[in-house]
Amino acid sequence: MLRFFRDYHPLLPILDSSMTPNTYYSESVFRFWVIVAIGSRRYPRDPTLLNALSHPTIDLALKSVRARASPIQAIQGLLLLCTWPFPSNSLYKDFTYTFSGSLVHMALQAGLHMPGVDQDFSRTKVAQDLLESRKRANLWCCVVLVSQTYVLHVS
Repeated sequence: MLRFFRDYHPLLPILDSSMTPNTYYSESVFRFWVIVAIGSRRYPRDPTLLNALSHPTIDLALKSVRARASPIQAIQGLLLLCTWPFPSNSLYKDFTYTFSGSLVHMALQAGLHMPGVDQDFSRTKVAQDLLESRKRANLWCCVVLVSQTYVLHVS
């Protein structure tokens, strides 16, 4: 995880770097493994690690899209996965386009596109402070940026 926060997080700072790995794991197994997988890129001791993590992480991504539990953590995980997708030898086998579309729809369903009415889109209590609103607005901006970047890249 240190490699992720050192090398990748500054490019898309959507996570709290002060949280422990155990906290990330307890909040979202999917997001945790995405962080580990991205951090394993160019890992000098085992160059096959990224490939070994790709299939289980993609399975977790598909489950998180289907489950809709902890949407913010799932959105963060999908954002990271779309920004640093797994290598693929075929566009047909690449899930990034699917995840990009799911990412936008999940963000809309979580109400990230409408600041100030976050509670209307959640069944649990949402903090109404300015910092939380800014985090949600920042997350929405990242969703739009990442999804549009990928769509334009593929077209």
